[in-house]
Amino acid sequence: MSSWNPKSSSPIPNNHAVNHSTLSIYQTQSKRQVRLDDITVADYTIGWIAALPLEQKAAELVFNHDYRILTQVPPGDTNRYTLGVIGDHKIVLAVMPDGQYGKSSASSVATHMLRTFTNVRVGFMVGVGGGAPSKTNDIRLGDIVVSRKGDGKGGVFEFDYFKKHQAKPNQNTSHLNSTPSFVMSTIAGLKADHIGQQDAINEEIEDILTHPRIPQELRRDFERPSEEDDMLFRSNVVHNVGRALNLQSVLGANISLLAVIMLAVSCVVVVPPLVTMLASLCLAFGAGTFVNGINIEGCEHIFHRSTRADEELPSDEICQRFCRVSWPNALVPRQARNPSRAPKIHYGLIGSSDQLMKDAVLRDELATDHNILCFEMEAAGLMDKFPCLVIRGICDYSDSHKNKGWQNYAALAAALYTRAVIRSLPVQQISKERRLADIMGRG
Repeated sequence: MSSWNPKSSSPIPNNHAVNHSTLSIYQTQSKRQVRLDDITVADYTIGWIAALPLEQKAAELVFNHDYRILTQVPPGDTNRYTLGVIGDHKIVLAVMPDGQYGKSSASSVATHMLRTFTNVRVGFMVGVGGGAPSKTNDIRLGDIVVSRKGDGKGGVFEFDYFKKHQAKPNQNTSHLNSTPSFVMSTIAGLKADHIGQQDAINEEIEDILTHPRIPQELRRDFERPSEEDDMLFRSNVVHNVGRALNLQSVLGANISLLAVIMLAVSCVVVVPPLVTMLASLCLAFGAGTFVNGINIEGCEHIFHRSTRADEELPSDEICQRFCRVSWPNALVPRQARNPSRAPKIHYGLIGSSDQLMKDAVLRDELATDHNILCFEMEAAGLMDKFPCLVIRGICDYSDSHKNKGWQNYAALAAALYTRAVIRSLPVQQISKERRLADIMGRG
């Protein structure tokens, strides 16, 4: 392996001219490997970090031209890089190691990126996050949240709490923000045309997924799920099957003894024709969920006992079936969205912690107290090492109800919004910005 020696800056070649046509992107897009010695490192002025492989794939889908996989990096750099182009800008994309999430891992990826790609001047953290819907913020699955400071606060709110479920947040909280002012000015311009941006993202998603060069499997992975799968459960309804059945909570004033006996029998013998009735009965009583803080188990047991071995379903689909059926009061009533189904774009504070937010009560508390729009796990680890704009596609509601079905679509929506931002950034302005490595004291 030859030694690492970054080349001097050079202009983007003619074959990387601006191309705003989504269809032409996919007519020419391909993946090939390249060594570090074969590229001009100084050309890459925008850094993009993703936490998940699916977020990496979404980013690669929105690159304008051929993207390349970097196969040679300096000693000690453990990152995996994808090199791409958006508009007149060259992008270096890094994805966090598989299974390693949170602030520490994000910080490590950023550190390696700035050591290898020393001319990066603008950063983005793009991927999925959990929404924090409220009376003032109608956030839905598939929507986009962009970090933006306001009320004297930074765009990212760092917090920590002691336990994942039903715990109080640590008082050691802080607001972080280091996004360059000219990037925020670009965001302001896009926000002014928010309806146009939403429609454009919706159209570009359709163009990507319907293009004949996109494999059918990839198309299925990233298509928009059904609106029926966008369910916001009330905060006191918690999916958790780890504790015992509380019969006292089931025996309300209007619950018949026969119903309780049927529920108990279901734990021993399940007659297939009765499965649907028993499942409805369980859910009418709250089985498999917390109701007003009380956990009542049973429905998931029935489902597993009544399903053939070769029909095993993922846990999120089990949750979807049993936390919604025959219990409409568990859902928060919401008006239907515009039939265009264009994802809405929200601007505001993003909550970041080392632990995954799966507590709707704490979610609501933090959203009310700090006007947080969504939660994620990496941004706080980047703001002191990799000043960046954080963009999240909403894939769940930061509660205990699993819903991985929206992850791919949400990641693609966030990536497309990021592409719109990058296209709007003036090349001349980026060249005037300080290198992030210098800002962080590594240059």
